[in-house]
Amino acid sequence: MKYLFHPDSVDFQVHQSSAQNAPSCGGRALQIPRTGRAFPWRAKHFRKVCGVLVLGLLGQFMSASSAQDGAIDFESLSPEFPGWTAIAANSEGAQEHRAVSKWDTPVHFSLDAEKPHSGSSSMKCDVVEELPGTLIFGPPALAAKGEVELRFFVRSEGLHTDGTISLEEYDDGKKRLSGYRTKVKIPLSDEWQEVIWSGRLKPETTGLRVRFVFAGIPSGGKIWLDDLAVKAVAE
Repeated sequence: MKYLFHPDSVDFQVHQSSAQNAPSCGGRALQIPRTGRAFPWRAKHFRKVCGVLVLGLLGQFMSASSAQDGAIDFESLSPEFPGWTAIAANSEGAQEHRAVSKWDTPVHFSLDAEKPHSGSSSMKCDVVEELPGTLIFGPPALAAKGEVELRFFVRSEGLHTDGTISLEEYDDGKKRLSGYRTKVKIPLSDEWQEVIWSGRLKPETTGLRVRFVFAGIPSGGKIWLDDLAVKAVAE
């Protein structure tokens, strides 16, 4: 079953996360103590070491973020879900915002090897205590520009109300350009369902942040996600 929708204009505010800048290195000679003595490094040697360090840090940053290629690979994703965040709101609207890995109750997130849509694992959200308010969760911004198509697979157990998705657009400087809730419905089914959204982003948008929204989840409710990707639509 496929669901194809286009966005409406309802504004939807969600918190934004940020990444720290990687350190830079200069090219001057360096005095480093060694076994009680100091010795000089030539500038070219120091630049080589700085290059290795910066490349290493950059590699860690890129592996921690899912925004590099517009897709989520749950097979290689760390069980800490780097960059993923979740907001839980009670029935009065009070919200708590944490990294996905920091939630244990009322929700808990994990990689699940049982019945993935493809590959060896999917993402699983367990609701361990009744959540009468709203649960909003999702990955860091995915690379996206122009006319795009968002696709993912979802299944669930124990939920009473269809979910929805909200989207946020960001520019190269990680500035939030807009946020809106779409008309997409996330269907309730214990079998995998494909959900599709397509639309044209703002001209300056380079990143699209997806948020999965569910409300009134009873204790014991479960949600699985797999094969999440944003792809450009050929014009």
